[in-house]
Amino acid sequence: MNSTTSLQQIISVLQAAERDLANAQIKSSKDSQAGNDSYHSPNQASNTQLSELKLNNDRLNANIASLESKINITSTEISSLKSENSKLAQDLYEIKKENTNKSTENIALSNENEMLIEKLLQVQDELETYYLDKLALEEALTKSQKLIDSARHTINSLKKSH
Repeated sequence: MNSTTSLQQIISVLQAAERDLANAQIKSSKDSQAGNDSYHSPNQASNTQLSELKLNNDRLNANIASLESKINITSTEISSLKSENSKLAQDLYEIKKENTNKSTENIALSNENEMLIEKLLQVQDELETYYLDKLALEEALTKSQKLIDSARHTINSLKKSH
């Protein structure tokens, strides 16, 4: 943006310098014709006009040199900015690519987590079933043990009574 503004300013200055030069040439031409028409010292008028034109020419050449220097600096800045922009675009591409890879990896990990949670819930259900079966077996064992103890006691009582 700044480079564009600088270039526009340079172009404006060059156009103004061209207009000044054209005006000076027109004035010189008119003054020269007027000097030829009059009998007043034409050489002196021509010398003054020539001096003015040389000064204008020197100023314009200095302006042109300054503007060319600014153009070179601006061109260097533009080149540098293009290079930096290219590098940033490459960095952005790499970051987007990495982000896509991470996103894909996150989806895969999320799916794996869901699968592991399902598996964990299945195992938890199985363990709960085994635990309840164990409790039922222990209760049945306790009842069987009591029944066996009661049967022994009855057998022992019957043996003693006989």
